[in-house]
Amino acid sequence: MEDKIINKVDEIFKIKNKNSNEDVSEIEEEIDKIVYKLYDLREEEINIIENGKYFG
Repeated sequence: MEDKIINKVDEIFKIKNKNSNEDVSEIEEEIDKIVYKLYDLREEEINIIENGKYFG
């Protein structure tokens, strides 16, 4: 799983080196999902992280 994160970060660096204004939010979201899975987070916990709110 670490390799997936490293590869995504490398991808962001390559894109940003070509164009610092390029939108990489989609890749960042992919990294987020990998981290959520790595820590086995539940939907409620992900909502707190992403929205700053608990909807429980």
